[in-house]
Amino acid sequence: MKTEQTRLTEGQLIATVLPPEIKITDKPGQVMIGNVDVSVTNNGEAIDIGSIYITLPCGDTQADLVVPNTEGNIIAKEGLPDWKIEPSPDGVPGKFKAIPNDGAFSLGNGRSVGFTFSQITLSHLQGDAEVGVKVFPPDGNTPILDAKGRITKILDVKAEIALTSITTVVTAKQAVKLEYKGKGVNTFTLSESTSKEKHTDTKDGEIIKNPAVTTIYTLEGKTADIRLQTQLTVSVLPPKFKMLTVDSFTVDKGANALLSWTTEDADSVIAELNGKVIEPPYPTTGDKVGIGPFDAAGEIDIWPVMNGVKGEKNTFRIKMNPPRVDSFNITALPLQPNQKCTFKLDWVIKNAARFEITEHYAGQQQVTVLPVPTGATTFNVTPSHERTDYKITVFALAKDKEEQPITT
Repeated sequence: MKTEQTRLTEGQLIATVLPPEIKITDKPGQVMIGNVDVSVTNNGEAIDIGSIYITLPCGDTQADLVVPNTEGNIIAKEGLPDWKIEPSPDGVPGKFKAIPNDGAFSLGNGRSVGFTFSQITLSHLQGDAEVGVKVFPPDGNTPILDAKGRITKILDVKAEIALTSITTVVTAKQAVKLEYKGKGVNTFTLSESTSKEKHTDTKDGEIIKNPAVTTIYTLEGKTADIRLQTQLTVSVLPPKFKMLTVDSFTVDKGANALLSWTTEDADSVIAELNGKVIEPPYPTTGDKVGIGPFDAAGEIDIWPVMNGVKGEKNTFRIKMNPPRVDSFNITALPLQPNQKCTFKLDWVIKNAARFEITEHYAGQQQVTVLPVPTGATTFNVTPSHERTDYKITVFALAKDKEEQPITT
């Protein structure tokens, strides 16, 4: 039996109702309440009491007595020897009148008068039921206390809930059917660890989910008095690279970086060059795929993807090869009548911000820089000395910055 008390106060008197442990099944039938204990306590100066009317829950839509107030179904036990209990004169089922034998009872400070009603059987109890308590003075029809105590109910069934799925390991956003069911449960609430979304239901059911990452689903079942909870984890296999390589972390200006890859649990591959998405996405396997071109050092970010969900990002920082001269040649041109011999210079340079070709000969006072147009790859020269050398110098940076010359 519960020990919790429901107290309702009016003035200096307090009515106390000890709610019994009411067990209710989910099937129609009788509900045995057992005992109902009612008492009235005085917390002030002594006061005279003429009668106490107690109304038990019966005769309404919430709680009907199996048999109306007859001996053997409701037995009133006197709380004090000088009190007696009898059915209320108005004939209301479940209503009793307690009166002192002397016609008046002086209830002193801190004292109580109480009564126990036993063998109470109800046909049903859909909601909580009330016990009414009215206290009247010896000479008057106006109650000095009009209070109600509540009888609570307990579900007499082992409440159970279950959350299941045929598949608990999936790829990103793969459909998962979650089934929930319970016994003795009024309401289901399904929540998930990856969002604030909730699904509620009042009966067994199922729902389709498409988790992007591993998610914990929590099913909560509620009854009138208790709350049950169970969890189910759906593990999501993230898209990933099984193999991912780059041929070289340095490239020539204007060239591509070459990447190769294979994937697992993915349907495509997405790449970005210096933060800009490359369209369209790449297939799940790639062999020496060119990503670029690079005019300066930069970054490639690349992800495996499944149903729009990205896996772990991989980053390649690509640097530029240093400036170099791949070739520098001099070729004699056909000799023209009455003209000096002319030669053609041609060259191939890489990764240079600029270059210079200079002329050198014996006794030279100042180095001569040839007026080669920007971007040219050939230039004709007519040496004026018996021996003339030509040198090409490439620079890594712009002319107004610190330069790293390489001379051939």
